[in-house]
Amino acid sequence: MNKMTPIIDAQNVAVSFKVEGGIVEAVRDVSFTLYRGKTTALVGESGSGKSVTARAIMKLLSKRAIVSDQSKITFDGTDMASLSKAQMRALRGNRISMIFQEPMSSLNPVYKIGAQLAEAIMLHQRLSRKAALARAVELLDEVLDVTVQAEILHLIDELKRKYGMGVILITHDLTVVRQFADHVYVMQHGEVQEEGPTEAIFGSPQHPYTQRLLASDPKGVAEPLSGTPDKVLDGKNVRVEFKLRRGGFFNSEVTTLVAADGLDIDIRRGETLGLVGESGSGKTTFGQALLRDRGQYPQRDETLPVADADRIPRPLRLAQPAHVGAPDHRRRADRQRHRQECQRPLCPRAASPARCGSARHDHPPLSA
Repeated sequence: MNKMTPIIDAQNVAVSFKVEGGIVEAVRDVSFTLYRGKTTALVGESGSGKSVTARAIMKLLSKRAIVSDQSKITFDGTDMASLSKAQMRALRGNRISMIFQEPMSSLNPVYKIGAQLAEAIMLHQRLSRKAALARAVELLDEVLDVTVQAEILHLIDELKRKYGMGVILITHDLTVVRQFADHVYVMQHGEVQEEGPTEAIFGSPQHPYTQRLLASDPKGVAEPLSGTPDKVLDGKNVRVEFKLRRGGFFNSEVTTLVAADGLDIDIRRGETLGLVGESGSGKTTFGQALLRDRGQYPQRDETLPVADADRIPRPLRLAQPAHVGAPDHRRRADRQRHRQECQRPLCPRAASPARCGSARHDHPPLSA
């Protein structure tokens, strides 16, 4: 690195969690530094302690977390342990921030993004709501055309240089680390196994775990299929539409959003097909359309109706009880969808709107 004073100096960080049956040591004696104008990468497999280390810096750990008394974290020369909750709130989102991976869990879907940005701006800069919204628009203009990972990382790198920031990059994507990081800390089982300049880590890794990690990076091309295997999926001219309602109760307007249009696909037994594209390109919607209700696949020249599109399974919710702890706005949307699909009142015995009396659900229809 260099001889400058670090923005973040973390020494001997150790974090454990109380769990049923004992204590789990998630981070053990981790030390690293971050300098202004530099990018430090924390890399390692899932569960290695990368995110817990970052949350310890931000003081965003759960109540079950136990931070060792030996841990010392300073930000711009200030001991983070000495800061009160009010002082941390003033610091977070102002001088130090954490960008979480999943926007659907980090942002509130009820409110517009600009309003959520304006709220943070008003908290830290004491601006009027109008001025804060104008500032939010300025910030959004800087990132409006950035949609794919490479563009986002280049933008972060550009903003780092523009504002003299330091960046901690938490990832297991070695290609990203090699391209954007100045210094690398390799973590495993809550410990730093190796650290050094990016070129040295990739050019001459010393620790066996680092060597295995770099060797695990996928390389090469897929082997071609032998013979002519049978088709297991054949979709032609797949189209998915969503109806969007805009405006108020008395002046609402319904528009159609075409999420996928004219897509063809065929997959043969033993074949792996990749769907790639930037966010919003229709990858997930297309995949969900192929996994239609009752596992049916689109047929030739078939348009997927809006009503069917509403029943496309949501990712990560297929194996879970429906809507447990779901926000009220989501429950209301599901009740509305239930009425559209089944045209009958909610089942009084059902734990959720998904368990209604329709033929496709798992209990007998309601008596009239």
